[in-house]
Amino acid sequence: MAYLYSSYPRDRVNVILEHMDGRTFFETAKNILNCNDSLCFQRIPYALIINKGDRTIDYDFSMKIFRSKINDLLIVHSESDHYPVHIEESYFMSAFPKDEIDRIIAFFNSKDKV
Repeated sequence: MAYLYSSYPRDRVNVILEHMDGRTFFETAKNILNCNDSLCFQRIPYALIINKGDRTIDYDFSMKIFRSKINDLLIVHSESDHYPVHIEESYFMSAFPKDEIDRIIAFFNSKDKV
C-alpha cells in the first residue's frame, strides 16, 4: 500500500518500511498530513544531519529545501545510518567525531542566549 502513495522509488520505500517502527511511521505521517504547508518548518534553529549515501532521502532535494526554507541552519555531513539498529550512546559516539558533537552543542547553546 505504501508504494501507491509514495513518489519514492520502490527500493527506498522498502528501506523505510524495513527500518521504521509503526509508531514512528504513523506519528510522522500524522504530522505531515496535519500540516497545511507543503513542508512545515517551525521558526527554530535546525541541525540537519545528512548522509549523501542515505538511500531513504534525496540528498540534493533535502539540501535545497532546508537551505531555502530555514534561516537558522547547521548542516552536519555524516555517514550515520538513517535508521540506526541500536540507538545507543556508543553508536552516536562512533558515528560522530567529538568535534562535530561539540559544533552541534555550540550551535544550539548559542541560540539559547539570543
